[in-house]
Amino acid sequence: MSNENSQVTISVYELDMKRDSFARLVASGQDIGEAYNIAFHTSLSYEDSFGRGKELCENKYVAKKINEYCDDNKVLSTINRRNIAISLKRIADCDAADFYKMEGNCMVLKPLDEWTRSMRAAFAGIKYSKTGIELKTHDKIASLNSIIRMMGWDKSPDESATSGNEMAGYSDDQLDELISSMDEVKEIEDNRDGGPKK
Repeated sequence: MSNENSQVTISVYELDMKRDSFARLVASGQDIGEAYNIAFHTSLSYEDSFGRGKELCENKYVAKKINEYCDDNKVLSTINRRNIAISLKRIADCDAADFYKMEGNCMVLKPLDEWTRSMRAAFAGIKYSKTGIELKTHDKIASLNSIIRMMGWDKSPDESATSGNEMAGYSDDQLDELISSMDEVKEIEDNRDGGPKK
């Protein structure tokens, strides 16, 4: 049989909107019976809706989708500025030479079990060419620029100061005037209340 005529067919099963919605609700912690009534727009008794929801959960495609959404939720729960900055910093710190080692007179690609976390983060793929393979890594400059923007280091000192503190741009005279006016207000309040507050 010729390889030219052989074809590989890959079938992808997609859930309909209601079953997908049911899987998403269950993955988010919704009760199975309640999830069924919400997803299918029904008002069945809890016993009936729970029974139907349980049947759905036993369907391999629905079960797989629930697991996928649970995994997505775990990933989402770990997203924060610190984690993203760490990943970007790993990319920026990785050198292309880290992926290779010398064996005799040849430079060869290190096996996967020798890759560091920085190498895994920086790896973008392999490109095959006539002369061999070319290892592609993520852009270090783009990673550093992303970190700079996340930390607010791309703003001028004046922008950074005024964005978080209205008085950061005040001159010494303006600050003195502000303090004096606050003292005057405090003195008026003290007199009105019958003396200084303790």
